[in-house]
Amino acid sequence: MIKVNKIYILFIIFSFIFAYLEGGDLPYAIFYTLIIPFIISFIFLYINSRNIDVKLKTDKNTFSRKEQGEITEILNNKGYMPVPYVHYTNNSIKELDSNYKGCLFNLNPDAAKWNKSRIKFIKRGRYNIGSISLELRDFFNIVKYKKNINKDILVYVYPQIYKISELNSGGRDIYKENYSIDSRNSDIHKYKDIRKYQMGESLKKIHWKVTAKKGELYSKNNDNVSVNDVLLILDMNIKNNYMDASKDMEEELVSYFLSVANYFINEGIRVHVLISNEKNQDIVLRDMVDFQQLLDYFLDNKSRGTKSIIDFIKSYDEYYQDNKWVGVFTLQIDKIFINGIKDISNMINLFYLADAAYMPYIRDVEKEMVNCFSSKALLIEE
Repeated sequence: MIKVNKIYILFIIFSFIFAYLEGGDLPYAIFYTLIIPFIISFIFLYINSRNIDVKLKTDKNTFSRKEQGEITEILNNKGYMPVPYVHYTNNSIKELDSNYKGCLFNLNPDAAKWNKSRIKFIKRGRYNIGSISLELRDFFNIVKYKKNINKDILVYVYPQIYKISELNSGGRDIYKENYSIDSRNSDIHKYKDIRKYQMGESLKKIHWKVTAKKGELYSKNNDNVSVNDVLLILDMNIKNNYMDASKDMEEELVSYFLSVANYFINEGIRVHVLISNEKNQDIVLRDMVDFQQLLDYFLDNKSRGTKSIIDFIKSYDEYYQDNKWVGVFTLQIDKIFINGIKDISNMINLFYLADAAYMPYIRDVEKEMVNCFSSKALLIEE
């Protein structure tokens, strides 16, 4: 795209009219003095635009949200004429950082300039960091020439995964209680048998009751069990996008959800996932390969659902017969939500973001005997 200094064009027009009407050497000399630099500027910019080459390098191509990346930008003038003014803009950085203004360069003939830009990815998704705009100007600042370059350099920004603390409520591990067989305080492991303690084993594995009875040290033979799936439900309602933008509530909800799912998988628990979105998702996570596929889903999918979370939960009520532990992640907590959970409150555990606008409703939810887990209490930021 070419832009021309309008005032300069007016001078050319007036000088031409003046020369045409008056004639003589002086009027035409003025006209030629103005028109020749104008033509030279066009030729100059055309040649320079073809001689400028841009190369980009990034330290890696996979990031987590909130992570910073470094982009190395190399502008090379392959021609034999100087480039007095180049305004370089990386469109991806501009989209993510409102304070980003680009960089100004001047390039000598057959010379290169290096620049390093830091970029903080605040939203998940795929970004083409090779989308570049160059603005060139001539010596006289008469003509501006804008050139777009697409290098197709993709980086992938995944949701942030936090470490989480134990899923405790009132000092009790709620998940373990739901899977208790003998008592409300039993572990999520079942003991198939016992055996004599072997030197070097962890003291935590000692079965103290049997040891006390037999007078010898005995260890627990324990295996992780997932006799039922953990069922996690994520509400990706389109309204999530219009909540507190300064805190990226939609992004934080997705990160919270994935962090809990990651926690269970690492504990050896199979995770059943239901996502209420424009196209609902029904996924089973058995291992980290399945979890990576779920992460890939969130690269391209934002909150676009329109169904209420209560209606969505009730539409899958057959799942609750086999899944005793159900976690619900939503931002849509209000009076309608509270009324809707009255007949299913014994089935669900609510995960909510701290400091959200719906905080006054949390106490009302807890009155319905729903276990509530705050992100502030569970998430551990590194």
